[in-house]
Amino acid sequence: MMVGDETEYLHRIIETVSADYLEVRLQKSSGERIRYTNGRVEGIHNFQVGDIAVRALKNGSWMILHRSDLREGVLRDLPSIILRSMEGLPEGDARVAGSEPCMMKKEIKGRDVSLEEKIEFLEDLQSSIMEDFLIWSSTILYSEVTVFRRIITSEGGDLTEKIPFSLFRSTISTKRSSYSGSFGFSGEVNGAVLKEGIERMHTATISQLRGRMVKPGRYDVILAPSLTGLFIEEVVGHPAEGDFIAEGKSHLKGVIGEQIAPDSVTVLDAPVEGSFGLMFFDDEGVPARRKEIVKEGVLTGYIHSRESAALLGDEPNGGGRGEIGKLQAPRLSTIYMERGDFEMDELLEVPYGIYADGAAGGYLSMLDQRFEINAQEAYIIENGEFKQPLMGISIRGRVDEALMKIDAVGKDFSIVNAGFDDKRGQVVPVSRGGPSIRILDVWVE
Repeated sequence: MMVGDETEYLHRIIETVSADYLEVRLQKSSGERIRYTNGRVEGIHNFQVGDIAVRALKNGSWMILHRSDLREGVLRDLPSIILRSMEGLPEGDARVAGSEPCMMKKEIKGRDVSLEEKIEFLEDLQSSIMEDFLIWSSTILYSEVTVFRRIITSEGGDLTEKIPFSLFRSTISTKRSSYSGSFGFSGEVNGAVLKEGIERMHTATISQLRGRMVKPGRYDVILAPSLTGLFIEEVVGHPAEGDFIAEGKSHLKGVIGEQIAPDSVTVLDAPVEGSFGLMFFDDEGVPARRKEIVKEGVLTGYIHSRESAALLGDEPNGGGRGEIGKLQAPRLSTIYMERGDFEMDELLEVPYGIYADGAAGGYLSMLDQRFEINAQEAYIIENGEFKQPLMGISIRGRVDEALMKIDAVGKDFSIVNAGFDDKRGQVVPVSRGGPSIRILDVWVE
């Protein structure tokens, strides 16, 4: 159960509990999920949840308290429960970097849409697909949620945001092929972009009916924006997360200022309005900011939580994220590569290569710098023209080699690709994207 204004109780915790660092996080979410399959509604689910979590650092050890109950009596008793929980904390070595106190209130307004309008919109998205006799099934899982977050810290910070999010997960199937994609937004849904994306999925699903298995080997590969985002997330984004740097697990440790990619490559993680990964501050009360990871091919920075920043002697930069009631870690939010100068027809100017789209997951072994990204959709390219459709492909290689083999970055740009990133058992919403890019002589199978 949720009460209205919890301000008094939040401040009472801050005033009552003595700790080296203290953080109170309040979060409320409400929304709706609709499952729409083959032209009809299969299910509607409404939800409303509220949580409060307290993190206290004392003598190098963490105390974490979490309640999924915001009733007045529960909130009133929290200070005494926290104090009792902290009595037995052992000595530890955890520490956090400080951040300038920030007062912030942000709200993005969403459009009020009736259930009938939502169903009509889903019907419109699916109508042309279901008219195609080759399509056996089409499902759209539509989720909308408005998230209210408030974080108060012992540093004097008090930050509040309220953001509506929407996520569309579409799956289209034929007799022998299937294609899935996710499109996410904050604020209002970009209906034109969403419809274009689902129509492209439809076309790709039909093309797969003629698809052949790729002959394993080395190819010049053009990645569409969804795969560019997945590629940089795996080979640059996660390795730049500060905990992996501090633990010595990442190949990017100790190479700040070194060239790791061509001059045409700039990679950022930033609070991009309209993206599914948008946040105005992280889950530790640090304002979100534009974090330049790679600038013109040179590694320039890492993603930090308060703890990783303290370990490496840096400043926290708004990258501390995690599920409520758990320890935060350095995490991505919206990662993308900046656009370049190449038109699409210029990117396709290869004697023999592959065009790939439809991100379908990836993997990175930090131990030996080997990566894999998977594409649901691919085509042979001959002298700049699309030829034979291919079944799904995997692109593999060493991180350092693949990055340096990027020889062209497109003018196009998209970051509607969205999902949830899992790290240490915690999932957070993320977006990824960028322009189309070309990588020379990379292994495909």
